[in-house]
Amino acid sequence: MFVLNFGKYYTVNIITTYEEIDTEKVRRSDTLRTFYSRPDKPTIKVLKHDGKVSVGWTMVDGADGFHLQIQEVRSGRMILQMEGGRGFIEYKVESSHFIVGRYYRFSVTAITKDKKIRLNAVEKLMGDQLVPRQAIATLNTIKPCNSVDITWESPEKEPFRYKVLSTDGKHVMKHIKTNSCVVTGLQSGSRYRFNVIAIFEDGTESDPCSTDEIVTDPRPTTLENLQLRINEDRPHSSIMASWNRSENATTYKISVKTTNFLLEYTTDKTCHTLENLDSDTKYEICVSPGNSEGYGRQASSEITTELNPPDDASVTCSCHDCVDVSFVHNHTGTCQYEISLCKAENDEVVNQKKTSEIKCDFHNLEGNTEYYATVRSIKDAKSSRSEKSKNILTVPKKIMGLKCIQDDERPSLDVEIQWESEYPSMQYEVEVQTDQIIERLFLVADAKNCKYRCLKEGNLYSVRVRGKNKTGYSEWSNTSDILLGASPSKF
Repeated sequence: MFVLNFGKYYTVNIITTYEEIDTEKVRRSDTLRTFYSRPDKPTIKVLKHDGKVSVGWTMVDGADGFHLQIQEVRSGRMILQMEGGRGFIEYKVESSHFIVGRYYRFSVTAITKDKKIRLNAVEKLMGDQLVPRQAIATLNTIKPCNSVDITWESPEKEPFRYKVLSTDGKHVMKHIKTNSCVVTGLQSGSRYRFNVIAIFEDGTESDPCSTDEIVTDPRPTTLENLQLRINEDRPHSSIMASWNRSENATTYKISVKTTNFLLEYTTDKTCHTLENLDSDTKYEICVSPGNSEGYGRQASSEITTELNPPDDASVTCSCHDCVDVSFVHNHTGTCQYEISLCKAENDEVVNQKKTSEIKCDFHNLEGNTEYYATVRSIKDAKSSRSEKSKNILTVPKKIMGLKCIQDDERPSLDVEIQWESEYPSMQYEVEVQTDQIIERLFLVADAKNCKYRCLKEGNLYSVRVRGKNKTGYSEWSNTSDILLGASPSKF
């Protein structure tokens, strides 16, 4: 090891001796190497005078030239690069190249003939102790087309408040107590630069700390108040989307995403109805406002369509106390159905069943009573909307208490037919037979008795009755027989 001086010229003579084993010969080799040691670090001073920034440094031993570099610390923006010989030990830069309140790095590199280097650097704040530092302007994340966020660091001396203004003087915020603010009401797609000024209790104002120039987004602002809701008319296949109108927007792009596909629509309105969607499916709906410059930031939300309800639910009446409910299956795979039978007059649920079949029946119902059915799909913990059938009127119950009585005034000619019924306001069909032949079939309305004039004396007449409504007939009552007495006078 040798102790060398900085920047000196040295020549080293290296002698190498080695022996070849097979020949037992010794050879010598002389090698001359010439090099320069590294120079010392230059000492740097930065001064501001007469509107210029002067950078000077000391001459160092062994240096044959110097390289000067000036760079903004935060952004890395290069201000200046210069290179010179041994006499290059000072340089002056116009102050207009610098922004007050920013830190700059001044680097000086000493260089030898064989490119050995030694670097030194200092950082300098432009401005005095009253100036705010590192003012930064960024586009507002919510409204990048017309709003800018500005942040800065406090000066060494704490101010009473701050003032922020655009360099064109159109936007001023005077009473700021914190180290940040939001400037709103800007023009979309325009260039702005802002100055931050510290104001002290005695009214003194600092020099302005300027931000870099920033351009507001020419595209529309972020979409606001996106609302998604299920279409009540088609909850299993339709979604309705609405939103607030965005500033500068002329069109809106709607993206409908699932794990299986992506659909896109465009509209100039602030609402849209999505149709023909899959049931029981989660959708992500994204809406982006746009204009001729492009699309702004989108808003998104998720919603799930409901289970597909059964179709064409219907109720048919098979007898006075039994109805059959059927419907159309609308699902792939297995699914349960909940079927409720209700009275139409008061919507009372009289019976309820769960089944995987597409039909079922209900028994022990009241006769001549209106019912309807509701059917809904059930899958896991989810259920669809109910599909409601039309009302069905059950047929009347079987007529009881039928009897035939000879008329007191004309016992050989007239017969009074009586029966019991729960339904006073209804039609009844009366059948009269003699000798197993239907002699007459007639209707009686809103009564529980009638008179019948027989045509043949001494005959055995058989009578039966059944109720009738718009759905159909009840069962025939039990037969009541009567034998007429003496021959009546001719009718």
